[in-house]
Amino acid sequence: MSGFSTDQVFKSREELMEWVRNTGRSLGYAIVTKRSKAKNGYVSKVVLMCDRGGVYKSDKDSSRETGTRKINCPFEMVAKFSKKNGSWTLKVNPGEHNHPPGEYMEGHPILKRLTPNEHQLVAELTGKGVFPKDILGVIKERDENNVSTIKNIYNARDKIRATDHKGKSLMEVLMSHLNDKGYTFEISTNRVSNMLEDLFFVPKISYKYFLDFPHVLLMDVTYNTNKYKLPFLEIVGVTSTNKTISIAFAVMRKETEEKYLWALNCLKSTLDERSMQQLRVIVTDRELALMNACEKVFPNATRLLCRWHVSQSIFRNCKSFFATDHDWKIFNTMWNALVGSQTWTSFLQNYKQLQSMLIHHQGMYYYYNFVSIIVTIVIIIIIFADVLDYLNSTWLNKYKEMFVSVWTNECLHFGNQTTNRAESQHAKLKKFLNSANCTLDKIVRHIDEVVNSQYTIVKDSFEKSRTVLMHKHNLPMLKLLHGSVSHEALDIIIAERHLKRSHCRCQVRKCYGLPCACEISKYKKAGQSIPLDSVDEFWRKLELPVYCEDITCDVELESFKQAFDNRSMPGKKSLLQKLKALTNPSIPFLEEPDVKKNTRG
Repeated sequence: MSGFSTDQVFKSREELMEWVRNTGRSLGYAIVTKRSKAKNGYVSKVVLMCDRGGVYKSDKDSSRETGTRKINCPFEMVAKFSKKNGSWTLKVNPGEHNHPPGEYMEGHPILKRLTPNEHQLVAELTGKGVFPKDILGVIKERDENNVSTIKNIYNARDKIRATDHKGKSLMEVLMSHLNDKGYTFEISTNRVSNMLEDLFFVPKISYKYFLDFPHVLLMDVTYNTNKYKLPFLEIVGVTSTNKTISIAFAVMRKETEEKYLWALNCLKSTLDERSMQQLRVIVTDRELALMNACEKVFPNATRLLCRWHVSQSIFRNCKSFFATDHDWKIFNTMWNALVGSQTWTSFLQNYKQLQSMLIHHQGMYYYYNFVSIIVTIVIIIIIFADVLDYLNSTWLNKYKEMFVSVWTNECLHFGNQTTNRAESQHAKLKKFLNSANCTLDKIVRHIDEVVNSQYTIVKDSFEKSRTVLMHKHNLPMLKLLHGSVSHEALDIIIAERHLKRSHCRCQVRKCYGLPCACEISKYKKAGQSIPLDSVDEFWRKLELPVYCEDITCDVELESFKQAFDNRSMPGKKSLLQKLKALTNPSIPFLEEPDVKKNTRG
């Protein structure tokens, strides 16, 4: 075969094989190794042949449906290594191919194999949560001659996963990762079966966030994140630069008050006394079990209901009662005005207007559809009762203090009255997961990526607030705040300074901990700049303190007690959890077949 005949000298066996593979691909043939000869510990001779060479040996005991591409093709080549020259040469033996060249190289397994560099790329992109089809696209963009298929990508991912696990069970992999990454975590097992039911964990970076920004917590549960079909609770916070931070996570067996109490008590145990005093507001949706648990575990924190979830619930339950979209829009506008009521008087007025609107529009609609006025009045009363009873019994009677402005404006929520931040983090995490069939170790690994991404964004926002002077902030009254207060706080102050003093309800002071219009007016009148101590400490935190690294669990016994006593309460808890996990890292999880067996021996 003249196409393979060459006088070229190759510096290495890899270079020779690369040349053979590329040449064979261009000619329509796939070349494989037939046998090799080693001398003095290194390969000195390699016999190559066509992948259609040899004779198929059938396995009569096999029940698989198989086939063969072997037709005893006689084509062979011999590669020899010259110790004298330190190089390889290639010689084609007599004998031609007994078959025509192939049309599509995708049908030859040897050519579909991934190179070491491509295999490394698969490992890196898999760790970043990239879809297999997208990984294959990247590989083909980098090498136009690549003929790998999606199955090769899946096989490579399986090998990578097997290498990472190194024979460990899923629970062993999970516990090892939590320990290695310095997580604060807690597990709950079934007393009878000893199977893991609940897992609570706080990433190391999130722990730093939590100690510095425990002021507002937003909690929400999502689904379709794991192969066990378990609810996934995510707790997020907010920084002084208005950036969302993931604080803690919990995978729970059920959404019961008992499970929420367990998760929130785990959260509480990670806080020191000072941080507990700074926890001011908790925002949730109307999940009664979660609401009750929050009230019991954090009784001193103000609890708010997510306004967005309230509006969505009203939409689902009330929209069908309105004849036209126009009527619904009017009702929705009136409801939003009621929610935004700033005083008790305005709340009563808006409530009466909402009642009048319901009577008028429902009455007009049904009047023109029924001849009998008596029947019309009865239907009006029924419909009016349905809508108003729902609003009163479900929201206003019990929970108006948790989402109507006249009450929520009395607490420091720093502008957080919805759980949208938590919803956003749910969506971001699911993009990383790419599947609803993930194991817990995979979820934790992707959470690492999400938290690290947040950390970068938060540090960037801190540095900008400390070093960048925005032109709109270059005002005499803000002179003492530059570099010491976040840009977001300065934006709120600037917006407030345009409000007339007579219209000030001190809402900015109560809700944001910032100078309101009447305070700003006093500073202006006295010709003074706004002092730094008039700004709540929340807005003045523009750096994260450096905490001691976790100590390893293999310290000497004599020094262990001293190291343990010197740690904070969360640190003690984390260390004990690590010791517990190390002594029994193979706790099975639910009914997962490959981790259910007892491996505690």
